[in-house]
Amino acid sequence: MQESTTYQAILEEGRRKGELEGQLEGEKRTVLLMGSGKFGPPSADVRAHFEGLDSLERLDALAERLWRAASWDELIA
Repeated sequence: MQESTTYQAILEEGRRKGELEGQLEGEKRTVLLMGSGKFGPPSADVRAHFEGLDSLERLDALAERLWRAASWDELIA
């Protein structure tokens, strides 16, 4: 069974999903830490916004805008 292509595909899909989830969580944590240094601790609303993010592209865009934004609200607008 472990040699079947279907089994291997399922394992690979699970590995990719886990990898993406890890990347998302790591990038969320990084942007929140960097933003905290600039803007102060994020509000519950800002934290909720970040928890809802599921796109690396969106997180990358937030990371790029972090240095131009003047507040958490401006960053996530």
